[in-house]
Amino acid sequence: MTPIYDLEFFPGSGQKYSPADFIEGLTNKTEVAIIERRLGLLMNHPQMEWGHYVEITKIDENLLQITAGSHRFYCCVDDNTIIVFYICRKVSQKALRQDLKRAGINRDLYLKENRNG
Repeated sequence: MTPIYDLEFFPGSGQKYSPADFIEGLTNKTEVAIIERRLGLLMNHPQMEWGHYVEITKIDENLLQITAGSHRFYCCVDDNTIIVFYICRKVSQKALRQDLKRAGINRDLYLKENRNG
């Protein structure tokens, strides 16, 4: 199956708070597989169907929270690309304020870099 969406991690590998580096640093292969499966589901289904496959919380206009096992990741769709801004371990039922703040900062940096020139 050809993916509907491309996938991008922002900030990129080697940068502070990189989602790609977070995944790479996980030692539990099951956790990695759960995150990769969730991302694969998103990439292969229209956005309006995502709620059938994953737990989604809309944080604001340009930020979604997706639950993947014991992790949460924050992303948006920009054209035909899913941009993952931040991944963290789920430590309580509610998202931590600091995680929402970091995801929002990374999202704002992405929008500034990619929409304003």
